[in-house]
Amino acid sequence: MSTSAPASIPAKAPAKSLHAIGLGAVGEWIMASTVNNLMMPIFTTGFGLNPVLVSWASTLPRLLDAITDPLVGHWSDNTRTRWGRRKPFLVAGGLGGAFMMVALWWCPLAWSHTSQFLYLFVVNLLFWFAFTLYTMPTYALVAELSLDFHDRTRVMMMRSIYCSLPTLGVGWVYWLTLRPIFGGEINGIRWTSAGLAVLVVFCALMPVLFVKERYATRHQEPQSFLRSLKSALANRQFQHAISIRLLVMLGAQIFNGLSFYLNTYYACGSDKMLATKILGISGTVHVLATFLALPLTPWIGRRFGKIGGLRLGAGLFALAAMLGWVLITPSAPYLQIGMALITGPAAGIFGTFMASFGADICDIDELNHGRRREGVFGAVTSFLTKVEASILALTVGYGLSFSGFSAALGMQDEYVLWKLRLFALLPYGCFTVLGLILAWHFPITQQLMTEVRAELDRNAAKNHGEPHPLV
Repeated sequence: MSTSAPASIPAKAPAKSLHAIGLGAVGEWIMASTVNNLMMPIFTTGFGLNPVLVSWASTLPRLLDAITDPLVGHWSDNTRTRWGRRKPFLVAGGLGGAFMMVALWWCPLAWSHTSQFLYLFVVNLLFWFAFTLYTMPTYALVAELSLDFHDRTRVMMMRSIYCSLPTLGVGWVYWLTLRPIFGGEINGIRWTSAGLAVLVVFCALMPVLFVKERYATRHQEPQSFLRSLKSALANRQFQHAISIRLLVMLGAQIFNGLSFYLNTYYACGSDKMLATKILGISGTVHVLATFLALPLTPWIGRRFGKIGGLRLGAGLFALAAMLGWVLITPSAPYLQIGMALITGPAAGIFGTFMASFGADICDIDELNHGRRREGVFGAVTSFLTKVEASILALTVGYGLSFSGFSAALGMQDEYVLWKLRLFALLPYGCFTVLGLILAWHFPITQQLMTEVRAELDRNAAKNHGEPHPLV
C-alpha cells in the first residue's frame, strides 16, 4: 500500500522545520566531536591510560555502532506511536547521548587501568548506541521534509550550514578545559561537557517540538529486517548513488589521512611548528569556503540541475587531487592552503546534492514497493560509510608502511617522500575521477522524479483522498 503524504503538510519544507532540523544537527555534531576529539588526549594525558587501550575502547564500540545502524533505521521505519515514527527515538537518543557524553569523563581516578578501560568501553558503547538512536531517525526525518525535487536541495543546504557553524569552535573546547578555574583538565572536561550537554539537549529536542512528521499516521504493514534490507540494497538508483559517494569520499579521506605527513615532512621539511600553523589556517579556510559555497547550491541545482551540482562537487575534488602535485611543494609551503579553497566548496556542494538525491531514492522505492524506508536507506549509507572509515584507517597505516616512513628519523629520505606523495595523491585522483564518471551517468533526473511524484499522488488519491499538492 502506498504511504504517500497527507495533504495537511506543505510539499515544501517550512522555514520553521528547516531551522529545527538544523539545530538538531548542531546537537548531533557537538556530541560526536566532543567524544571523538577529546577521548584520546583526556584519557591518555589526564587519566594516564595506555593509548592502545584507549584506541580499542574507541574502535570496538564504533564497529558495533555500525552494525546497529540498519537495525535502528528499520526499527524506526516500522514504529507506530501517537507521537510518530521518529520522535520517540529522537527524545531517547538526544537525552541518552547528552547524559553519556558527560558520564564518560566521570571515571574514578583511583581505579586500576583495567577498570578504567572497562568503564570507558561500556560508557562509550552506550554513548554511540544513543547517538545512533538519534541520528538514524533524524536522517529519515530530513528525507521526509520536502516532496519537491529542487526544494530537497534547500533542505540539505540548510542542514549543512548549521553543521558548519560549530566547527569554528572545535579547537577551543580542550583549551577551555585547561582554564585555571577548573584545577586540571579532568575537572575541566567534566564541567565543560555538562555545559555542552545542556546545549545538546536544547538543540536535539528542536526537531521533536517543531517538525511535523510527514508519514506518521500512515498504515504500513511490518516487514522483516532482512527483507527490507534486501529490497533497499537491490535499488538500482541507491547502488549508483552509494558507489559515487564511497568512491569520492574514499579518495578524499585517504588524502586527508596522509596530508599531515605530506605537509609536515615534505612541504615543511619536518618543521612541525610551521606545519601545524599551515594546518590550522587550512582548516579555517576550508570551513569558511564550505560555508560560503553552501548558499549557492539551490541556485546551482536550478540552473544546472541536481546532477550538474553533483558533477561539480565531484569534479572539484578531482581538480584538487590533480593540483595537489603542484600546490603541495617545499618551495612554497603556504601554497597548499589553496587546496582548502577547492576542497571546501567541493565538500559542501557534493555533500548537499548527494544527500538531496536520498529523498528521491525513497520516493522511487515507495513507487516500486509501496513502503517508506527512509530509515533503512539512511542507516545502510551510514553503515557503509563507517565500514569505509575502518578500511581507511588500515589503508593509511599500510600507506605509511609502504612509503618507508619512520617518525624516529625526523627528516625523511627523498625516495620515502616520493612514495608518500604517490600514495596520498594517486588514489585521491583515481577514486574521485571514477566517482565523477559515475556521476556523469547518474539516472535520477527531474523528469523522472516529476513522473514518480505524479504517480505517487495518483496512488494517494485512490488510497487516502486528495493528492498532495506540489506547490
